Amino acid sequence: MAATQPREGMTVPRLCQHVRELALQMEPGQKLPTVSELCTRFGTSRATLDEALSRLEQQHVIERKHSKGIFISDKIHRKTISILLDASLLAQQRHSPFWGELWHLFAQEAQHRAQSKNEYHSFHLVLRTTEHQVILPEEMVHMMEAHLVHGLLVVGMSDYEWGEHAAIPCVTFAGYDRWMVGFDQAQFALMTVKALAEQGCRNIGIWSPTMMTVDGPEPPSFHDYRSCLNVFDLPFQPELARTVPPDFLYQHPQNLSFSAQGYKIAMDVFSHPTVPRPDGLIVTDDMLMEGVLAALNRLQVTIGDDIKVATHANAGSMLIFNGIPGLTVVEFDPAEIVQKMFMVLDTLMAGQKPADATTKVIPRLRRTMDLFNKIEAST
Repeated sequence: MAATQPREGMTVPRLCQHVRELALQMEPGQKLPTVSELCTRFGTSRATLDEALSRLEQQHVIERKHSKGIFISDKIHRKTISILLDASLLAQQRHSPFWGELWHLFAQEAQHRAQSKNEYHSFHLVLRTTEHQVILPEEMVHMMEAHLVHGLLVVGMSDYEWGEHAAIPCVTFAGYDRWMVGFDQAQFALMTVKALAEQGCRNIGIWSPTMMTVDGPEPPSFHDYRSCLNVFDLPFQPELARTVPPDFLYQHPQNLSFSAQGYKIAMDVFSHPTVPRPDGLIVTDDMLMEGVLAALNRLQVTIGDDIKVATHANAGSMLIFNGIPGLTVVEFDPAEIVQKMFMVLDTLMAGQKPADATTKVIPRLRRTMDLFNKIEAST
């Protein structure tokens, strides 16, 4: 068969697409036409075809065997999923064990899926410049440009623009993008308010940390609590909704940790007789609660007798022990975050759209643990 003249505009990316489409019509291990036949079929030069085949080989679409020919790769249908974590979540002073646990759960789920699905998973810690700008690892950029990534799971990096990689299905947590997984904070607010209202609390305080972002302090919003208090005919009292002022964080950078913030808020409220005190307290972060507990212990304020408390926690974490009368623990399960992120990504990679832009993780009431009773019974 006589070779045709190279088609005008037959670029390497276009040729890759043509050969990929041909390969997808065949079975793994099956032999492709020869180089000469492919050049004739697609009207291209040997040099252009060689470059295209090199890229496709890197993408596990084809495999070239010396003196034997070009074959469909056994990995042609394998999906590559890249999991990225903002390293600053592990390095900041407000570091919580939650992020390390989440990273571990991703590794466990990836190992499970690698055995049950035709998938490969790559893990990447993403660093920032001294100007706090996100820099994707060079390896990650290369993989995306070479079309080696079929899906992205991203934790953090809310300030990164993913628009240039819009062709790759992407799901985020603790960040912003088209498809996200997030905590159902409205449900958390309702459950904590309900728990305190049922114990007879009338003056409910809400304590929440001030986040330090790349743009500076980000005070919390108490909007969900206003509406939830109204459900139980309770007033929202602004003087009982507290956080650490941004000025304090600038003046005392050593107190950026949520534990330190919780300690300060509790000391400010319970060590000054003139400051309004709640009879019920909602603490929206377990690290903040750790500091609150330290301050209450120092001031000899007893949970249950002096104040009722409902706090956030993470499932499986013993940072907050709830074997204390008057302490209600409402927890989110990090494993559910991982499962829902993969679930949404599976939907996107199948060419479908999830029902909602944000898939919510629902909080649950932690069952009272009888660890103390078991220890006492064994002694």
